[in-house]
Amino acid sequence: MAKVLGRATIAVGGEYIETEPGAELDPGGIVGEPVETGYATHRAEKRMPAELKAVTVLKQGQSLEALRSLFDVEVVFTCDTGQVYVVRGAFQVTAPKITDGQGGKIPVELTGEPAEEVTVTAG
Repeated sequence: MAKVLGRATIAVGGEYIETEPGAELDPGGIVGEPVETGYATHRAEKRMPAELKAVTVLKQGQSLEALRSLFDVEVVFTCDTGQVYVVRGAFQVTAPKITDGQGGKIPVELTGEPAEEVTVTAG
């Protein structure tokens, strides 16, 4: 029986960010884009950035400024199934907002260069 993804950890600039379950990574890269000519559909290639979305929580003594100032950082998204994705030149897309109650949730949205898969562990 193969192991499937259950958890992912996220490190930004070498420091782990505690995130709730449900973190998302769109690795980006080259995708096809349809081009219509009136007689046929063709494909053009388009380069897309990586996008990472996660939710962290506000802890006592934590500085929100550390999350607000994420620019030109390296993000490492590690799956418990062995895959590791690195996004270089990442930056914060939206200013993080704090929500009171339920742990002080803070959405984190980063984008950067297309993700590179650096490790794959056969399962």
